[in-house]
Amino acid sequence: MKRSKKNPIITRRDIPLVKPHLVDVTSVFNPGAVKYKDKYLLILRVQNRGRETFLLKAVSDNGEDFTVDDRIIRFEGIEKVSEKIYHIYDPRITRLDEKYYIMVAMDTDDTCRLGLAVTEDFNNYQWLGIVSDDDNRNGVLFPEKINGQYYRLDRPNRTRLGSGVSLGSAVYLSDSDDLRHWWPLVPVLEGRLHYWDERLGAGPPPVKTAEGWLLVYHGIATHFQSVNIYQAGVALFDLDNPARLIARSRYNILEPRETYELTGQVPNVVFPGGMIVERYDANDFAEPDSPVYLYYGAADTSVCLAVATVKELLNACKYGYKALGNVLDLNLLRSPTYPDPDADRGRHEFTYSLLPHSGDLIHSDVMAHAARLNQGLELFEGYKTVGQRLPAHVTGEGLSLEVVKKAEKENFLILRIVETRGRDSKGMLIVEDNSARLVETDLMEWHEYDGYDCSQPVELALKPFEIMTFKLKTGQA
Repeated sequence: MKRSKKNPIITRRDIPLVKPHLVDVTSVFNPGAVKYKDKYLLILRVQNRGRETFLLKAVSDNGEDFTVDDRIIRFEGIEKVSEKIYHIYDPRITRLDEKYYIMVAMDTDDTCRLGLAVTEDFNNYQWLGIVSDDDNRNGVLFPEKINGQYYRLDRPNRTRLGSGVSLGSAVYLSDSDDLRHWWPLVPVLEGRLHYWDERLGAGPPPVKTAEGWLLVYHGIATHFQSVNIYQAGVALFDLDNPARLIARSRYNILEPRETYELTGQVPNVVFPGGMIVERYDANDFAEPDSPVYLYYGAADTSVCLAVATVKELLNACKYGYKALGNVLDLNLLRSPTYPDPDADRGRHEFTYSLLPHSGDLIHSDVMAHAARLNQGLELFEGYKTVGQRLPAHVTGEGLSLEVVKKAEKENFLILRIVETRGRDSKGMLIVEDNSARLVETDLMEWHEYDGYDCSQPVELALKPFEIMTFKLKTGQA
């Protein structure tokens, strides 16, 4: 995901004075988000110097520059709750049945519960009640009924620490007839020990795509002695049966890297809570090329924005695997019917190989065997390519010319070279046209770096799994 250049987009300095509670506040973070009347709307978690939590509304015309309301959000009817509520926080907003439902976490005397409110205009809010019996948080509603039932994802906290805080390591699917009474069904997403998402929870509400329900979730790496690291990943669930996980990202899509994410009240945190998809088609599916605005809390201190497309998020979780005991699970996902309704129809064949080996992935020959198993680069007839040779080739063990394509915006060819063995590798890039112009660029093709003389082989030195991208201008490009 690409971070906004204006990050953090909301800080404590943007919070208006609201006496007596909000005076020189400490932090603002973990917003819920929704598009309302062509405006970008956030509900912010604001913390004062007494570590008391309040919710405020913020509105923007462009999704980056927000004006924060000077009225604290109050839920009409919450005063009838018999339990003492200390904090209400981490709102998640879902548009459902022409209304906007807000799921919140609530700290009471000895537990954390889920609460639900509803609004039609983001000025008046009705409290619907406490909607979890046990310790639970990270509740998000699906934006439509599925097979006549309401569904949500939540994260029961079933491990209690000595401090009294309870933790959870699995996201559950729950259903309801009336949005007030919920029944847990099955765990649908579990933490992966030793990796980036050992503990986890749902982020913004799921988004309906032609390929399934797309969920951004947060994962916590806990195996570092000094601090936990909060990151974001993606998962995909079946449209008709959201208990079925289709795919899940192996890697995170966003992790703490910037100073505002690494330092603050809680260091090393990106916490996604709000997501706005700009465009949907006539069937209410998110369009693959639609921009996605992901709003997240940074280090429990400020609000930030990262941007991608629906297609990029789907690609991040499209293929994956898991190995549990003696069971190997491979996820193979066909392409959707958009933009080509006839794509991927008919019989499919694929090849796989089981390769017992000693050592880990990096210190074995798995990568080399995989390269030999899979089909190499192939030139096929296309627009203005009849009879042409590849414009360049690569030498060197472990280096592969993976991509030759036209640049996105310029009349260049793009060459993408990948280190495939997970080791430091050296080789040569040899360009057929000695007079060609060759410059290194980034994956997005936005910047240009070093230029090279194509009359001589270009020396390459790549780090493990590094990708190098070049722009090539030849007489035939």
